Amino acid sequence: DASDTPQEFGFVVPRDSATGNVRAYYIAKKINVVPMFQKMYGRQKNWLEVDSLIVSFPPESAQRRSSVLQSAPPPPPPSPDGQVDPDESAAPEAKVGAQIHPYAVFFDYGAVVFFNCDEVLQTESIAQAAQFCEGFVESSSTSGSDDFVVEVDGALDTWSTFKSNRLVLQKLDINNIRVISSVLGQSVALGHFEQVVDGMLQSFEKANNDTSTAFPAYNPSQTKLLFKILRESNTVLAEVIVKLGVLDRTRMRDTAWKYEKYFKVWEGLREEFEIDARWDIMNTKTDYLQHNMRFFVELIHTQKSERLEWMIIILITLELIVSVYGLSVGAHL
Repeated sequence: DASDTPQEFGFVVPRDSATGNVRAYYIAKKINVVPMFQKMYGRQKNWLEVDSLIVSFPPESAQRRSSVLQSAPPPPPPSPDGQVDPDESAAPEAKVGAQIHPYAVFFDYGAVVFFNCDEVLQTESIAQAAQFCEGFVESSSTSGSDDFVVEVDGALDTWSTFKSNRLVLQKLDINNIRVISSVLGQSVALGHFEQVVDGMLQSFEKANNDTSTAFPAYNPSQTKLLFKILRESNTVLAEVIVKLGVLDRTRMRDTAWKYEKYFKVWEGLREEFEIDARWDIMNTKTDYLQHNMRFFVELIHTQKSERLEWMIIILITLELIVSVYGLSVGAHL
């Protein structure tokens, strides 16, 4: 239903002390960007891409409070081959205090990244996107959001530089928006799955330390929990590797892999948000879970086999007793 709000789905834009003018949220397991583009943004200058939708909001939607980003007019439409020349897409320098142009980037794996949007615009945009989302996630944890500060300095000698947990750009263009949003989107989604893995670890440790689950017996409910953890750990790995594409460096082949200046921005942001290190840690945790889950699954199968063997032995014994009894009774007749 188009009238559904983020609150009804369990997601609320957090009101915290974050100061970043670029905000990222993980709002759902999936955002259907194609129908979203067709029904809501197809008549405007917006960009539907392979795994995302870039929305350029009207200038009057810009936040009222001051921002460190320069004013950026709507970027030009892409060329027939789908690419945007970095020089043509660059935003011209703006006067001090000029109105800021807001953007939002929706990713099909469930993340959305806002540029220069206040809480009202963010909330409204997520509410409108709710009808195209599948599996809204709760927003009660800090892992569901990320923020970063981006500054634009037209007098900067280089294309980009990182200073004190912020990115300074010479110009803001559509390719920079693509690169920045891709890293923040992956980061906030990765944060969600990190929390999921930590929850599975806690569940496993609780089951492992429970005296009622000690070797050699497991009750059905605990056995079901172990199988659930094993299944969910496989699902998390598939989501992060396939949908998020954390290991797929070719996703930025039209920007970061084609132009060195965008590659430096992309690489610097991945280091800033520790994407590779976080993936390695999460992968280690899932390996630990899967290794232990396989051990307990094999233990459960062994226990079942032993029970079946004892049942067969008991049945054979009963059959022998009945047979001996029958022979004994027949001998006395």
